[in-house]
Amino acid sequence: MTTLHIVDILAILDDLQHDLGKHLLLPLIVLPPDASDAQVQAAVTRALQATRIRQDQTQSAAHIWQQAQAALPELPALHRAVLQALAWRDKVIVREDLAQVVSDFREVAAAIRQARAKLERDGVR
Repeated sequence: MTTLHIVDILAILDDLQHDLGKHLLLPLIVLPPDASDAQVQAAVTRALQATRIRQDQTQSAAHIWQQAQAALPELPALHRAVLQALAWRDKVIVREDLAQVVSDFREVAAAIRQARAKLERDGVR
């Protein structure tokens, strides 16, 4: 891990909140209420595999997490939440799974907020 100033670490968490906290959920929340299993699977795949799209560059949630994790202090709750969300990339997903996927993706956003608040309060240890 690279040693960073707290301001830099908070900036990384802010970027994660945007990329993982927001963009993981976007393809799911725009699904129609009667989405088919194939539409749900496609939305989850897009959320995890094309999480960040800038110009002609696409980055997966796993890639974004790996980059951020290399610079962050140990944040076990955030790590667990991200791994739980990333686990969906290896599964066949049907409509009945959608509520759990959304819950797991929302947990990433919550874990980022909690990590940020803890670092602001306690600093880096």
